[in-house]
Amino acid sequence: MTVITTACVIPTHRRDHLLQRAIESVRQQTLPPDLIIVVDDIGSATTRQLLEQRRDVPNVVYVDNSAGEFKGASSSRNAGVAAAPANTEILAFLDDDDKWAPTFLEACLSRLKKADADLVAAWGSLEVNGEAFPRGFSMRCGLSAAQCLSRNPGITGSNFVIRRAAFDAIGGFDSQLPVYNDLDFFVRFLEANMRYAVVEERLVIQSVDGSDHLSSRGLRRARGIESYIAKHQCKLTTVQLRHLQRDRHLAQRYPGQTLHRRLYHFLMMWAKSSPEQLANVLRSRSQRRGRMYG
Repeated sequence: MTVITTACVIPTHRRDHLLQRAIESVRQQTLPPDLIIVVDDIGSATTRQLLEQRRDVPNVVYVDNSAGEFKGASSSRNAGVAAAPANTEILAFLDDDDKWAPTFLEACLSRLKKADADLVAAWGSLEVNGEAFPRGFSMRCGLSAAQCLSRNPGITGSNFVIRRAAFDAIGGFDSQLPVYNDLDFFVRFLEANMRYAVVEERLVIQSVDGSDHLSSRGLRRARGIESYIAKHQCKLTTVQLRHLQRDRHLAQRYPGQTLHRRLYHFLMMWAKSSPEQLANVLRSRSQRRGRMYG
């Protein structure tokens, strides 16, 4: 029997056209995974059919997670890990709207071995509606859990690999968090005194397409931030709490609200902003560049 050592888990939700692109980026890896597990949280017949037709991609498993108690990427990632063979040693995750550079897995697995780490994260770039965005995300080494509580240091659901033993030890992703689940995962990883390393190359392209993306403003995002705050309330400093509250008010400035509510959240967002954030917003607007995240 072939020993499976590396599995890639791809959660998907009604994005067949983007899913194909994500799978193709896995297929083109210089060091491909032994198994690709696509987890569908709505049990789409078209998604299942798509995978059945991809005969050019070996070792693809389709998992229907529509009967799960919770919906979303976190639940699907956990379901994908559960579907991986028990002897899987390394886990990698890729969101269905993102893609990897061809050397992503090879670079991360090499760094994992050399650093004797439990997790390795790569740097990445952003793509907004198909166009390159000026900003990227860059993890740095030596961070503590306390430093990461309110600001994502550069961890996403697409840019890291982790040892299966470490994933199981911290209980996987929190399925009840619709947003900030990647940050929550990494905070708990650091709190468990596990080791991570970084690949300082932009080997992941994170896409933001459409208004239904989790980074988009909306009530779901606002409530998700509230859930994250409630979970980590006792550990947050005053400054960290203000930062998260600012994000919550920003998320609630979405179309369809009354002018009164939008004005309220606008004023609260500015009230919770630090001088640095205010300066960054003013600088960004003066350069006529929109901001994707507040």
